[in-house]
Amino acid sequence: MTLAALSRPGRRDLVLFLHGLGCAKEIFAPLWRAPALDGMALLAPDLPGHGASQGQPLDSASMEGMAEAVRDLLRRRAGAGERLHIVVHSMGGAVGLLLAREPPIELASFVNVEGNLVAEDCAMFSRRTAETDLRLFCEEKFDKLKARARAGDDAILRQWAAWAQACPAEAFHASARSVVAWSDSGDLLDLFRALAVPKAYVSGQYSANPDVLAHLNAVTKYQIADCGHFPMLEKPSELARILREVMSAGA
Repeated sequence: MTLAALSRPGRRDLVLFLHGLGCAKEIFAPLWRAPALDGMALLAPDLPGHGASQGQPLDSASMEGMAEAVRDLLRRRAGAGERLHIVVHSMGGAVGLLLAREPPIELASFVNVEGNLVAEDCAMFSRRTAETDLRLFCEEKFDKLKARARAGDDAILRQWAAWAQACPAEAFHASARSVVAWSDSGDLLDLFRALAVPKAYVSGQYSANPDVLAHLNAVTKYQIADCGHFPMLEKPSELARILREVMSAGA
């Protein structure tokens, strides 16, 4: 399975970025210009069924299928002695945690940027999609969802609609069902808590969910001021600074 990806070689460990439902690798592009990440190797794939990673079997749109596709990508491109820093956003949280169970190269840190952990993380698009009949979603609801996002005042949601346009409706629906099931199970939270590397949870001031934060008392937390759910677009320099701080703790 071949995944499209943004990549940059570097002299240091590899930073892997995993995007959310309906998004694409380009959501992380502003971090490529962040001084705090200078010299680091960066990799952001389009997950199966997203962006330019099309033509994959439908089961690859599950969280397990996505994790395995990324694992294969890392096996093909990892350098000798390289260590892995995983940075996840939204749905990518589930993918990253399943990947971290069996990383193909040494895991050095994990940063969760409002990535899925618990049932309360499924309040935006995923649960509504997962609870919709597949045929109805494919024939009507997905187009309406994208149209509402395009017509709104939020520039980031309009950009999300443009990225979501590349997603086949069946794959989007399959991903939503899978991430909701994993989030409801409680297993993602257990996996995150059990990580034995430096880890942190990052939220935006306007999007922080107190019901999620209540599960993370023992986890290092950062909140980015004047920011919502997409700090990689809204506050990339501040997010990059936080990433470098967490990564340095594992040096």
